[in-house]
Parts: sequence; C-alpha cells; structure tokens
Amino acid sequence: MEQIRIFLVDDEPMAIRHIKRVLGEEQETYQIVGTAENGRQVLEKLEACRPDMILADVCMPVMDGLELAGAVKEHYPEIKVILLTSYKDFSFCAAGDCPGNRRLYDQNEITKEQVDSEIKRLFLQSKMEKEKNRTYLKKTYSIF
Repeated sequence: MEQIRIFLVDDEPMAIRHIKRVLGEEQETYQIVGTAENGRQVLEKLEACRPDMILADVCMPVMDGLELAGAVKEHYPEIKVILLTSYKDFSFCAAGDCPGNRRLYDQNEITKEQVDSEIKRLFLQSKMEKEKNRTYLKKTYSIF
C-alpha cells in the first residue's frame, strides 16, 4: 500500500503532537506532509503539500474545521477531511453541517484503531472515486 499523505490542523500544539503519536507507529503507511494552526493556513499550503487526507480540529481561530471541510470539498474534492473535536456534544454537526465527512471524533478519546480504520477507509474510497472518474473519461473521451 502506498503512503497516505496527511495534513494535521489544530491551534493547540499538544493536539498535533497527540495525533502524530497516534499515527507514529505506522510510519510506512502514513506521511505527515504539513501542519497548520487554522483552516486558512491549510488552504494556502494545499497545492504544495498535496495531501490525501486532512485531520482538522473543529474549533480554531481564523477559519474553523467546518469551514475548511466545506472549502476542501468544493475546491479539492479528492482530499478527504476527518474532523476532530474536544466537545462532548456533537449536535452542532448533526444537522449535516459536516460537509464531506463521515465521522466526527473526540480528539481526547480517539484511538489508534479508530484513526487507522477511518483513514484507510477514506483513502480507499478516494482511490475508487479516482478510478471511476478515470474510467469514465477513458470511455467518454478516449484520452488515455
């Protein structure tokens, strides 16, 4: 399996270190390609970093995780976003306000198994979507 390129976003350095520790045992599977303190910084770095996945805190200054997820879904649909929060109440995201995301995790209680499973699931989903698009283009335009 190829390395999954991950960008970490949180305004708390301790949270970034925690996620790095959680992912650290899988260095052959994951590559941390960047970190940022808010969503705006991520958007400025996406072209250079080209991550497969973004793990982002929901509550951050300048641009929060929900806004970031929406912008990524609109401009970079191939990049998957996993939102993390320290809030115990996820109701703010229950009404479909988590664009492009399947899960919202408590960053204080997230386990290595949860992170690993969700990242791999979304990565495989992304690969299948890319292959489906490639097949469609090939059939439609005979460009490959």
